[in-house]
Amino acid sequence: MKKFYYIIFLSLFSSYFVKAQEVDSTLITELKKIYINLEYNTIAYDDLKKKWFINDPDFVRDVFSRFIINNELRISGKPATSDIIKQKSKGIFDGDIVIDVRKRFYDDELEYFAFIPSYELLNDKPQPLFDAVEDPFALKDIIQPSLYEKIQKQQYFFADVTKEVFDVKPGYYFNLNFNLLNPEIMFWSTTSNQRNKYLVSFIGNWGNRRIFLPGWFSPDYTVGFQLSYYKVLSADPADYTYKVALGTTQEAGKPFVSDLPKGSLYKSGQSIYFKINGNLSEYMFPSFPKLYMNLEGQLTFGDYKNSKFGFTRTTKFYSIRDYFILNFTKRDLANVFDLGMLEAGLGVASHSLYHYEVDPKKTKMVDLDKKDFFNKFTHFIQADIGLTKRGGLLQHESKLVFSYGSEGFGYFGFDVTFMLDDTFGFTASYYSGFSVNQTKYPYRTDKYLVFSPIIKINY
Repeated sequence: MKKFYYIIFLSLFSSYFVKAQEVDSTLITELKKIYINLEYNTIAYDDLKKKWFINDPDFVRDVFSRFIINNELRISGKPATSDIIKQKSKGIFDGDIVIDVRKRFYDDELEYFAFIPSYELLNDKPQPLFDAVEDPFALKDIIQPSLYEKIQKQQYFFADVTKEVFDVKPGYYFNLNFNLLNPEIMFWSTTSNQRNKYLVSFIGNWGNRRIFLPGWFSPDYTVGFQLSYYKVLSADPADYTYKVALGTTQEAGKPFVSDLPKGSLYKSGQSIYFKINGNLSEYMFPSFPKLYMNLEGQLTFGDYKNSKFGFTRTTKFYSIRDYFILNFTKRDLANVFDLGMLEAGLGVASHSLYHYEVDPKKTKMVDLDKKDFFNKFTHFIQADIGLTKRGGLLQHESKLVFSYGSEGFGYFGFDVTFMLDDTFGFTASYYSGFSVNQTKYPYRTDKYLVFSPIIKINY
């Protein structure tokens, strides 16, 4: 009999408990609806709200620890297990997690906060590591008011990805790189969504080390315009998606005339320059990040008249009219004792060489070699390895280069660039050739040294 009453009691209690749970769940749902409706709905302004990514690793780790302490890391509304947290915390330790933040439209409160893996930023709708927090007051309770205010005031390193209307604020950011060898003057920028960026620059280039003419002895100075595209803004300006450049080459002066080789190089016609440089990881090898391809070249499509050279007597000279370069670079292979990130590259290059005679009494140049177009090319294969460190007070980029050509000679050398606070610095290149027959190739020397100071202005 006692068992019978006990069963009835349990049944009534269970029924009451289930009903209470249903009422409680219904009440919570209703309260959420009321709370949401109390807030002014600004979804129509989502694309114009202030948005940024927190990519300061120490700050991200600090905020993440607050979530762990308060047991607020959730997946589909339920607290994440310790195993899942340990598994996903690896990205925090590696510095591959950023925080996606969005402010409300009408005040400074944060209406969206989420931990995002860096690779997810390439997607239109990045998937967060854990559930996003969409309540500023709940977020303040989790991370404490002091950290919350730091996020509001952006007192750390971050990348602003707020959308700019196409025709409202063009050119709000500028990067002026004054470098005699490779200047770049960025004069206009725009965006088509809240993450990407298009940059338009005026560029220059003196010499080309991939065809063993790093400068001083080069008769050409390349000038043109470059479009750079960033699918996702990053703290590292080298993380671009692609760059496209188009320009021409102009005659360049030659300092240190006493050190020029016996057979000088001259520019012999109008030419066009092109470059296509892109991150193949975005299009072909997503599992192989930061693999960059560079394709560039020069085509000479016209001949100067003899009067253009200003010679007073019959003169023979050499001219490099066309060249083509294709190389691949893998960045961030490894962190070498905090000295920088290791990178390596491999590529090929070809250039055509013409031997001309100019008689000032005649109108046109005479081609002395009489070779067909393809037999005028010399081919090089090239490999390089280097270290790059960006960010911090001192930045540097150094690279060792080795190349060998189809004519039986080659060269090795190095490029080095040092910058202080990414504002003042210098760049230098040194190359030394081997097996260079200066009787057969009188336009070359066996050693090249070029350098330039650098001043950068960012605003």
